[in-house]
Amino acid sequence: MTIKVIVKKDSNGNPRLSRKGETTIYVRYQHNSKVADFQACKIAPKSIEFVEVRGKLEIMEPYIKQRVKGRLDAIENIDLVKRDIKAAVNRLIAKGIEPMPKIVKREFEAGFVQDSEEELRPMIKEVFRDYINAQSHAGVAKGTLKQYNSTLNHIESFHKSEGFEYAIDQADLNYYDALVSYLKVTHKGITKESTVGKNIKTLKSMLRWARSRGYEVHPDVDLKAFKVAKSTKKVYYLTEEEVSRLLDAELSDNHKLSRVRDRFVFNCYVGLRVGDLNRLNIKHIQTIEREGKKVKLIEAITEKQKKRGFIPLKPIPLSILEKYDYSLPNISDQKYNMYLKELLKKVEIDRAIEIAPGEFEPLYSLVTSHLAVKTFITLCHKWGIPTKHVASITGKTEKVINEYYYAVSDEDLIDVMLFNNQ
Repeated sequence: MTIKVIVKKDSNGNPRLSRKGETTIYVRYQHNSKVADFQACKIAPKSIEFVEVRGKLEIMEPYIKQRVKGRLDAIENIDLVKRDIKAAVNRLIAKGIEPMPKIVKREFEAGFVQDSEEELRPMIKEVFRDYINAQSHAGVAKGTLKQYNSTLNHIESFHKSEGFEYAIDQADLNYYDALVSYLKVTHKGITKESTVGKNIKTLKSMLRWARSRGYEVHPDVDLKAFKVAKSTKKVYYLTEEEVSRLLDAELSDNHKLSRVRDRFVFNCYVGLRVGDLNRLNIKHIQTIEREGKKVKLIEAITEKQKKRGFIPLKPIPLSILEKYDYSLPNISDQKYNMYLKELLKKVEIDRAIEIAPGEFEPLYSLVTSHLAVKTFITLCHKWGIPTKHVASITGKTEKVINEYYYAVSDEDLIDVMLFNNQ
């Protein structure tokens, strides 16, 4: 199936003209070697953007030359016809009808209006908004709601590009394939499999929620092929030596990086989510007595899971908290991640990380606030803290920790392979 913009030509190969000296621009739909032409607009040939292809004149986008009267209206008409052709094709496919050009033309000329039965079918975007609203009332974290809204925006853009609004029961494997292709190729070129997977995961959660509320959902959503792509990239982290190097760095002349360093190093020892880190204050600090010693710990209800968590404070994070009177510097995510890269580069934490086969980047160029959580989880393993306790502290499941956060430290691997079995 192809759609392209053409003009019809006379016997000399020139654009065919009307009595007014205008030529008609058509949108041609082709399927299985059959074609149908749809009139889009009329305009003087000299106003059209032509390019010579194999000795023939072809129209090239944006179709109409700059500074031509009526240019925007002509382009809009062409784009409208292209969208309506796609909409007609999609309606036929949804009905199980092969979109042959003659049938598409009949559907196109019918008025581009879905029949009354289809109009009553709940649309994906409408149900999605209900889902987000329900999750908001259920107390889902702001960051999660932001992800839901982002996925909805992607889906609305996808539907717009297709020229068709999909109903909730039309989200089948064909829909999945088209959406994944759109996310990867058309819509801003999302290159990370994990980012595409995150959007598909949100879509599947919404569809299953819709089914539980009585909506008719296509059974393809339960197939393995309707999959959530997962990231296979290496989990990188800071070693204890690198954390110590950050802590010992002389930054008295750089107040900005000093504050960023303290916030980051603190979280390398406690592993809090960004939202929980931002809310942390002296009311969350408790003092208990353990084996004759007074111990301070963080006791807080996590923003995402709404669970009460306890994090014992080691001397280093406790001293950082006391430095700021138990209220850490609050920095916007964008600036924080930008300053972190500057900080690690200044402290020369620049070991090479292989991000793809044969492709390396210095660690400082990859750092984000999330690196602190990965570092915390990896260091906890080195300290001998069981994964179930790490899960309790971070609010993540053991499965998620093992798949996405835990990394075997190079030092541990060397010790096990070379020294422990001698």
